[in-house]
Amino acid sequence: MTGLGDVELEPGHSSKTKDGLNNYVMVHHAGPRRTGAVAYLVPGSGLVHLRLPRDAANGREYAEAKTGKDDHAYQVKIRLVHEEALDEAVEMTALALALVVKGEW
Repeated sequence: MTGLGDVELEPGHSSKTKDGLNNYVMVHHAGPRRTGAVAYLVPGSGLVHLRLPRDAANGREYAEAKTGKDDHAYQVKIRLVHEEALDEAVEMTALALALVVKGEW
């Protein structure tokens, strides 16, 4: 993920664990934070939740539009089942990063 440029990786936080950490990693834009993370990586399940509109999954091989509320920012997910899915996740994380930087999502 660090090949994406101006990103920071940060462990997830939890007030319910002794160490204060959760089971995910957040990918943030390294500049001023005007939004939440552009992606959440959940190693235990192999999922990446992306800050993208559902239609960003259209025509993709591995990305799926998530069901749920339309006002939820994380509307796309990818299960990292093999290397090609990882490549698509990196590409879509770059798209999410670009939209956040432009203030478009």
